[in-house]
Amino acid sequence: MEKRKSMRKMTLFSITDHNSFQGVRIPSNAREPGDTYESERIVAATELVCLARTYVQRENGSREMVCEPCPEGNTRLPQQLAQLGRGWALLNGRSTLGEEELQLVQRACLDSIPTDRRQVLAAVENEASPYSLHLPNGSVTRAIEDLKSVGLLAKTEIGFRVSDNVKPLIFQAVESSHFFSRCPFGKQYRNPGPHVLAESGNS
Repeated sequence: MEKRKSMRKMTLFSITDHNSFQGVRIPSNAREPGDTYESERIVAATELVCLARTYVQRENGSREMVCEPCPEGNTRLPQQLAQLGRGWALLNGRSTLGEEELQLVQRACLDSIPTDRRQVLAAVENEASPYSLHLPNGSVTRAIEDLKSVGLLAKTEIGFRVSDNVKPLIFQAVESSHFFSRCPFGKQYRNPGPHVLAESGNS
């Protein structure tokens, strides 16, 4: 985790004002004390994506994990999505990334996460049981195992919660406690309403 933190610092530099695209800047100075820089929000969001879409190798028959998963480095994705945001700003005649561009980046982030995992994370964020989703229980169980293995989900006495170590990343990305259940630009992701957290017998 410490290695990934140091990597984020290098990535921040690579996507800020020092590397503008067609004159479009990503501010690296906060508007007010305590605000999060746009560049930091992009890097935090893509770090969450890198964790959430980590490949987990499993046995063909038993579906058991073969080894500890290794999340991809968060270097290429933030640069690509920063360029996406810059391009959208350019098309709209803006010289600086703003909230609309960040929403586009967030939507691209959510679209980059496997559907089962994204829906499970959205359910947990909304204090719902992942097994209340219209997904096969086996798919939900594997998604939960995958997300726990990369440190995104933690077990509780009555269900699951987002791990404490990723909550600061979520707040940095969207300045709220909900990232995976957001609907940028009105795209309707399936987010169940609040339910009593309960585990299936397959958990």
